[in-house]
Amino acid sequence: MNDQLLTRNINSIGRSCFIKHFELLTNQELSTKQITEKLIELEGYSENGARTRVNCTKRILKLNCIERALDMVIDTKKISNDIKLKAEQIKIHYL
Repeated sequence: MNDQLLTRNINSIGRSCFIKHFELLTNQELSTKQITEKLIELEGYSENGARTRVNCTKRILKLNCIERALDMVIDTKKISNDIKLKAEQIKIHYL
């Protein structure tokens, strides 16, 4: 996945959402529908919005771009330090 496509996918998910719900979004034991329903429940996203977030995450996983996606979040200037810290912790534990 090139950087432009990765950026588009991570932006579609939302950088904070990607980190806040990383374990849910990357849980391969749950179906897309189950993850979508949980995101709707937790965040109040529309069904289409939640499904887009899930599908973009699955694409990033499938193409083995998680580390690059986490780095993008960590390098983002307009994101809270809490999210950056959690992204760094995920990177340490995930990789």
